[in-house]
Amino acid sequence: MSWLKFTLSGAALGVLSWMFASAVALAAPPSVEAFGQLPSISEVELSPDGTHFVAVQAYQGREILVIYDMNGPPGKNFQVMSLDVDPELEESLRFVHWVNDNRLVASLEFRVERDGIPLVETRMFGFDNDFGNNHQLPKRKKKEKSARGLYYTSVAQFQDNIIDWLPNDSDHVLIALDKEGESRTLNLYKMNVYNGLTSKQVKGKDKVYWYMTDAQHEPRLRWVGHDDFHHIYHRKSSGDEWQRLFERSDDDGWQYVPLKFSNDPNQLYVQAISDIGRDAIFLFDVAEQKISKTIMSDPKYDVDGLLHDSVSRKIIGAQYTGARGLERIYWDPVYAEVQRKMEAQFSGKNVHITSADKTQNKFSIFVTSPTEPGVYYIYTRSQPGLQEVGRAYAGLKNAKLRPQEPLSFTARDGREIPAYLTLPEGSGPYPMVVMPHGGPTSRISWSFDYWAQFLSSRGYAVLQPNFRGSSGYGSDFETAGDDEWGLAMQDDITDGVKAMIEQGIADPNRIAIVGGSYGGYAALMGAVKTPDLYRCAVAYAPVTDLPKFISERAVYKFSDRNIPGLGHKGEDKERLKTTSPINNVDKINIPILLVHGDKDRTVDVSHSEKMASKLKRKNKAVKLIVQEEGDHGPSLGQHRIELLREMEAFLAAHMR
Repeated sequence: MSWLKFTLSGAALGVLSWMFASAVALAAPPSVEAFGQLPSISEVELSPDGTHFVAVQAYQGREILVIYDMNGPPGKNFQVMSLDVDPELEESLRFVHWVNDNRLVASLEFRVERDGIPLVETRMFGFDNDFGNNHQLPKRKKKEKSARGLYYTSVAQFQDNIIDWLPNDSDHVLIALDKEGESRTLNLYKMNVYNGLTSKQVKGKDKVYWYMTDAQHEPRLRWVGHDDFHHIYHRKSSGDEWQRLFERSDDDGWQYVPLKFSNDPNQLYVQAISDIGRDAIFLFDVAEQKISKTIMSDPKYDVDGLLHDSVSRKIIGAQYTGARGLERIYWDPVYAEVQRKMEAQFSGKNVHITSADKTQNKFSIFVTSPTEPGVYYIYTRSQPGLQEVGRAYAGLKNAKLRPQEPLSFTARDGREIPAYLTLPEGSGPYPMVVMPHGGPTSRISWSFDYWAQFLSSRGYAVLQPNFRGSSGYGSDFETAGDDEWGLAMQDDITDGVKAMIEQGIADPNRIAIVGGSYGGYAALMGAVKTPDLYRCAVAYAPVTDLPKFISERAVYKFSDRNIPGLGHKGEDKERLKTTSPINNVDKINIPILLVHGDKDRTVDVSHSEKMASKLKRKNKAVKLIVQEEGDHGPSLGQHRIELLREMEAFLAAHMR
């Protein structure tokens, strides 16, 4: 495989200029395309010397990489690279990062089959800031000769597991890689970012999944998996034996999650549950094997993790997701100063510093909120004002988007359930869509949501509950969802709808349930358990058969955090069957819309295909749309637009 570089027409170049032209005011409501298009710009990162920045931009419904020279002439100051590596594959970008002033590394994810098993694989590439000198990383061994003839050495499934960016070494990174064909055994290599050549630093053992280096870039931790138990091992130096430090079972999880070493190699930042049941960040003394200091905690919310400088990779702060979105607390004084200034300038919006140059003079800033889809700026401390780089959704610049308000309601067992509500113009009661999120161990936060804003623009109130099992509200709240798929988690969604009816917000005769992934499962279970509550249901990429899904999760990507909450196919067999939508089609008496990508590697398309087939055999009202080359995103603009268009027509037909 090799990079394909292409040039754009003069008309297209205007879209990619340094300063995006102002969007023409759109008549209300905005078009489906304005909401469904891929973000016009994302992933903005400054080069270490501050002379360039890289960004991901949308072109003809696909993602491309663009590098801007901030000192170049307007309209001619950029280079463009397609993300089409192979015409037979659909690729998506995982990350792109500057490793020095002139060199970048990017990773792509794509869908393939090995021995008839559908898989996700990754490949990594290095290139200069003009997209020249591009090479696949790491370098693949050439054909070798054997008694049977010529053959290629084995190819690792995942080739982008960067362990340490080595900010003081502009030519190398540390990468964990199964380079020798040893199943699930990662060695640690130093890799040249120009030619992909590698030298082994640490030889892995069976089922090594991960490594961590200290601030001096010495490998100090590694994660080894053993069936239902996993262990993290530590060593004092490169010549010492690995000693067990932490362990985790699939049922209980980690007591301490390593995040990063401090400057002191004996002090490790870890995430652990505080005495009030919230994830917090602590310093862990490796020698004493105990917590030495509390770094950051919040009484209401889990701390999400640490913040890093984009060049030095040093720890500069931490963050948590509160009722009004991400809250970032910077310990670095310059970052803290920039954050304060930007928050004062963009009051009521969420400000995110996405990168900085190595002198901490230039910063890339992303400003967003539920009513602001997102704008990127370059802020230079030594100069007044801001330069606008681009808008994520240029077609919504003049749109009147609706506020998203946090609220809570009481579930039937007395538990308080947080949620967010987006109301359309006018007065209630409104036709309402309840939209459970995916995951399920994720959460809705205060942010721009193109599904919610699209539905609101069409006159629907949108309720997004963070049902039990959602993350961010403490361990008790998250584990309350264990083994509750289709049960208490579903009841929380139902109770939220009833609360909106009681408060006069929702019209009880015009309510629909819509969701994707786990949210699609919940939409179908809503049709199963409370068919009289809803007029119709829309399920994107839903899980419909829980035992089947458990069998598939070893093949497809599935977060470890979701595993305990689902159950075990053996001991929980009857519950899993009972709470599978495909086993309950007789109870469904409302119209169903199913949309699924045929290359989904998280939930196989057969979940929707078999569900639709069974519904049709029972003479139930169902429509199935299989999106060709579609994934679990949807990641292509055409699929996003198709989904919104079909959803709009389906709801309009059944919510009258």
